[in-house]
Amino acid sequence: MLNRLLLTAARRLFRNWSKYTDRAGKADGKSRKLAADLFRVTAIERQKVIEEEIARETGGVVAAGPFKGMRIDPETSWGTGDIVPKLLGCYEAELAETLAALKVETFDAVLNIGSAEGYYAIGAAMILDAPTVIAMDIDPAAQAATARNADRNGVADKVECRGGIDAEGLAALLVEFPRSLVVCDCEGFEVDLIVPPVIAEGGQTTFVIECHDFIGRPVTEDLSARLAPTHEVAVIHEGPRDPNAYPLLRGRDSLDR
Repeated sequence: MLNRLLLTAARRLFRNWSKYTDRAGKADGKSRKLAADLFRVTAIERQKVIEEEIARETGGVVAAGPFKGMRIDPETSWGTGDIVPKLLGCYEAELAETLAALKVETFDAVLNIGSAEGYYAIGAAMILDAPTVIAMDIDPAAQAATARNADRNGVADKVECRGGIDAEGLAALLVEFPRSLVVCDCEGFEVDLIVPPVIAEGGQTTFVIECHDFIGRPVTEDLSARLAPTHEVAVIHEGPRDPNAYPLLRGRDSLDR
């Protein structure tokens, strides 16, 4: 109730600012910052409402994409957990073709580093030919959420939840599971994790790495150069989304979409 009151108040304030503030007032730095803050609060609170509605409409089941049918616990370990794009099936949709190609491969294990609530760990356990999935995250809440999601999707016997890992630990896992799929999303730590000793042990390993170039280092360039001598490297860029492609968004107003 409090969140909805906050949303209503912020929306009204922003609408009044847009309607009644003259051009000079809108050009004022403090006035513009106030408007930006109001819009940010409005967007965040509105997003929460949309998330609740989409979760209710889908029943917490992924509607499309490579992990269609996956059941997602609405409790997240970070931020919003991108719960809406996951339920719609468009989360990191650029990887759909890669995941489809990996379905014909056989792996000793899937190693998911930075697993959050287990979207990729659980999805891998559901669709890939791998007897073991090790989901690793430094956050105990993420580990608990992954365990719940594994149980919800009937793959708890394949998914093992662990804490963080360093380069030495990853290299050891690749010795134990030489033909692995490594799915890595660890907010910049990938540049310290995917190092030459790890790559040397991962000659039979497929790496899917989210590169966080915003940390101030050319992560994509550096990791590509490290992997190129032993692995075929493909850089996949994020693309746009068409909200009208998703029936659950098609009937909403343009701002919500």
